[in-house]
Amino acid sequence: MRDKYAGIDLSIWNPWWYDSEWYKKDPHLMAFTRSAVPWRPRLFILLYKRIFKKSLTGVVTVRGPRRVGKTTMIKMLIYALTREGVNPRRILYITCDDVELQSALSSGRPGILRNVLIEYYEDAVRNNVARPFFIFIDEASLYRGWALEIKNIIDRGLVDENFLIYATGSHSMDLAEASRLLKGRQGRAATAIPSGANQILYPMRFVEYVETLDHDFEKYMYSKYLMRIGTRYHMLKELTTIDSEISPVLYEIDSKYGGRLRGFLNRYLLTGGFAVSADAYVKDGVIPRSVYDDFYDLMVRDAGKFGLREFVLTTLLRWLSEHISSRINLHKEMKKTTRTLGFPHTIKVSELEKYLNYLIGTKSMLLMYEAKIAGREPQIDFRTTPKVYFRDPFIYEVIYARTHEIADPLVYFKDKLRDPEFASRLVECVVASHLSVLPFLMAPSPLFEEMRNIGYFRLESGELDFVTWYRSTMRPSELNLVPIEVKYREQLRAEDLEPTRGFAEKYRRRAIILSKNDFRVESEVVIMPVHTFLTLI
Repeated sequence: MRDKYAGIDLSIWNPWWYDSEWYKKDPHLMAFTRSAVPWRPRLFILLYKRIFKKSLTGVVTVRGPRRVGKTTMIKMLIYALTREGVNPRRILYITCDDVELQSALSSGRPGILRNVLIEYYEDAVRNNVARPFFIFIDEASLYRGWALEIKNIIDRGLVDENFLIYATGSHSMDLAEASRLLKGRQGRAATAIPSGANQILYPMRFVEYVETLDHDFEKYMYSKYLMRIGTRYHMLKELTTIDSEISPVLYEIDSKYGGRLRGFLNRYLLTGGFAVSADAYVKDGVIPRSVYDDFYDLMVRDAGKFGLREFVLTTLLRWLSEHISSRINLHKEMKKTTRTLGFPHTIKVSELEKYLNYLIGTKSMLLMYEAKIAGREPQIDFRTTPKVYFRDPFIYEVIYARTHEIADPLVYFKDKLRDPEFASRLVECVVASHLSVLPFLMAPSPLFEEMRNIGYFRLESGELDFVTWYRSTMRPSELNLVPIEVKYREQLRAEDLEPTRGFAEKYRRRAIILSKNDFRVESEVVIMPVHTFLTLI
């Protein structure tokens, strides 16, 4: 078979065509093998078992932040396929941030991706290569119009029974457009997983972080069936049911592993859920400045490809990083003066919203609105002022360090975390990020929208940080409402309990206060360490 398709030499990207030991030289797999944090995402196992191993055809998309491990997961899938004896020429990998491809795109050549796939297909058929073909398109978000070109190929009948196309990207807006274009065209792969063919690879959740670093704890989680949705569903339901006993497993986790979990949370607040930062810190106790800069530069560079200006993005990021876990009224600020944000001239609110949407779409940030209960099910009121959260503590630290010119971010944030107020705000970000995906974990669905099932909640007695709700796939008629307040401090005050007790009295649902160390159970309130609670998500 040929090496060049549509005038582009693909052999450089596909070393398994000629080298059976390619994986020993692949930089992503080498880094994974040598890593002190060898995270194997649960999504990898799900996709491989349900789709790749069964040779299903169709289109799968996976989006997530830059450096989260999307390319490494592709290489893990390719390695698994070749190890199973799949002909290497059935596997084609294309990276859309490659210089040669970007150069071809900038020259105005139309339909490059479409032509590559058509020529590859025709060549493979001529050479009697077995089907289906496994096509990996990495960072597809950087190739404008990729989904339309895939749609053209599908409409020509080339995908059905011939291709499994796996596309990754960093921007949900691009992949949302792809989902619209490809609706009803994603083949058998679309129904192989309850959550559908369009997936998200998030940074490691806290429990994944601990399981990756502590195999004893991972074994314990398996022994108590805590990997099962049903087990966690019932434990969370017990926590939020008035007067209910809670699972003894939670007491056991706290007594047996509490000290370790506290230590892991302290690390997690510095490294976040990214394997590259966690690996550096675990191995050497440092995170090189280059790691922070690499994350930030990729964010800015990708924004430029979506037509966003670096100065506006940087200035907005600086302002947002100074309002962590706080309500932001961007419209009100704009009415006063755009100079509040440091802009030398007027920037329209609609333009700033494009930047916010970019940050939300790249899974860098969350906006959380007020939740209201006025009927059988809570609703989010998108007319209210949102609170801003960063998706991962390391993303926040990258942004703050760069926009505030911090020379040694790790030293700076180690010292900053000694401030109880700052530590509480960063922990609140971690809790927000975890709770935003809890409804999806409990009831996976291709229709899930994370901002529609969680919000802050106002009462006469005060405000709750979060209320989230979901229905289990096992009991779809049963709504589980989870009210949460974060009080990450050494000792709780009497007034800390007032909003949670007020919620319990009004809605007959026990509230959870996430503390630093306290663990006690009352009829209307459960107080438990945040590091223990996060093992349930």
